[in-house]
Amino acid sequence: VFWRLSDGRLPFFESLPLAMVTDGPRFVARGAVVRLSSDAAERAVMQLRLHQGDRMVDLGSYRFGPGVTYVDVQMPDDLNDEPPVYFSISGPSGAALTGQTDPIPVHLQLTVGVADLAVSSSSATTVGLVWTLPTGAEIAGVNVFRGEDERPVNGRRAITGETFADIGLSAGRDYVYRVCPIDAMGFQGPCETVEARTNAP
Repeated sequence: VFWRLSDGRLPFFESLPLAMVTDGPRFVARGAVVRLSSDAAERAVMQLRLHQGDRMVDLGSYRFGPGVTYVDVQMPDDLNDEPPVYFSISGPSGAALTGQTDPIPVHLQLTVGVADLAVSSSSATTVGLVWTLPTGAEIAGVNVFRGEDERPVNGRRAITGETFADIGLSAGRDYVYRVCPIDAMGFQGPCETVEARTNAP
């Protein structure tokens, strides 16, 4: 419980918990929305800030408490991959309430897709695709999707090369393929699309 003076001010230092809320890997990414939580005994308007090295970004004022409060904030588009970031809260006027998260790693998502995507061959039942992997990008593999399917036609193992053959197709039909790079954590980058047609029977 925060003891107040007669004029309602909070007179002394108090540390508040602050944590990132996630059901998956614990990291932040450029432009992504991050959920934070804190548990304050009474209601207070707190200043929320993002820190990375010597840089500090003011994320605005948010109302915390009473009880557990959740806040969604959007990350800047110019985060670096090092060092890790942390969030802090402080305030309100008349009291020194503070809290901060543990360091959180930054994950830089892929921003480039494959280049020169094209149909390399076709038959009545197969379509061959070819592409070029960009140099310098941290691409761990490529997934190929047919049409609006959410599961890649290459299965669970990503393609590490620059070609793929889709088999068992129907003759004389049009197909659309999406070729999507993934990074080492399995996160998908921008997809490129190409149309293909199998040969008539």
